[in-house]
Amino acid sequence: DVPKLLQQALALIDPIIAADPSNIEQARRRSVIWQLQAEYADTKTSGELLHKCFDQSRAALLVAESPRSLKDVVSDGVLLARWLREANQLREAAEICDEALRAARRLHALPTSSPSDTNLVATLINCGDIDNHNDNDSAATAKFVEGVQVARRAHAADDNAKTRYWWLASLSSWLEDIPVAEAKAHLDELAAAIAALQPDAAGEGNTDAINDGNELLERLRHSK
Repeated sequence: DVPKLLQQALALIDPIIAADPSNIEQARRRSVIWQLQAEYADTKTSGELLHKCFDQSRAALLVAESPRSLKDVVSDGVLLARWLREANQLREAAEICDEALRAARRLHALPTSSPSDTNLVATLINCGDIDNHNDNDSAATAKFVEGVQVARRAHAADDNAKTRYWWLASLSSWLEDIPVAEAKAHLDELAAAIAALQPDAAGEGNTDAINDGNELLERLRHSK
């Protein structure tokens, strides 16, 4: 019944936005509906919906740059870039990722930004992954290195479940990317990041991150 309910919600909100196109908050709510619809749609329709979300966020950012509008461009851009990667539209995926990353950097540089904010870390990891798919290995490595640096600072500023997760996620992405001989020099930090997240294992995504981290740790330990 979820797709039917989402369609009903869309039918309610579209006239509101048509009557007041400047209502950014209602437009954001419609983007949430589009994103949920994308989860239930076929591949082509899902891509069209995610494109609409990103176009709307991009337009809102042009009207007024704020922490909220920057976050919307980052999150919607990463979602769209992931879809494009899965659809093997790698050039467009890289272009969208670059735009999302520019917004993430501006957001991170704001005086009001918290040192523990992890939006930039998440964007760097996702964009590094797309660089790897595009065989742009040097760009990917640079993003993974920066991701680890930002994640370390975020974790040092505020030790919480979110910063612990991204510390481990960034380390895993980076160590998977570099030569084994270099990666082995960072085994202690990887083990520490895994142990730090262990109390949060029940959190969404944390179990997978811990399991992947342990698998990588063992693989590196036994690699020559």
